[in-house]
Amino acid sequence: VYDSDIIGSGNTTCILGGRGTIQNCRISNCAIAVQSTYEGFTLLYNTIANSDIALLLGSSLHSTVYGNNFVDNRINVQSPGSQNQPLLAANYWGTQNETQLAAKVLDICSGFSTSLVTWWPYATELIVNASDVSRNSTIHLSGLQAPLRCGA
Repeated sequence: VYDSDIIGSGNTTCILGGRGTIQNCRISNCAIAVQSTYEGFTLLYNTIANSDIALLLGSSLHSTVYGNNFVDNRINVQSPGSQNQPLLAANYWGTQNETQLAAKVLDICSGFSTSLVTWWPYATELIVNASDVSRNSTIHLSGLQAPLRCGA
């Protein structure tokens, strides 16, 4: 799916599947914006907003999630798997407050599952025109040091 506006009705899963690419899209007003059911999907340079769950990971052991804006979602990432350890660096999560950011990630640290979602380093500002990032923009990242999580 490329260069699309996908607007849900508030109680729908807007994109369900895997083994494909979602790029340069605006996805909003969904119960679940993107739900991965297979390994290997790619999510690049999108804005996912105003959804209950922005990204629901299934068995996505080898997914690429990079350069996206996650804004005004109740949950940004839900990772129910036990084997997947998703790396979701270089995305904008709607805040630079790491406590607020971590609260919108359901993984081992929230007691939700046994997977650990790595969301740092993260973009420190909204990626204004996400589709331009792939061509010539720079993503300004937080420090590379992992935040303290899970009581560590």
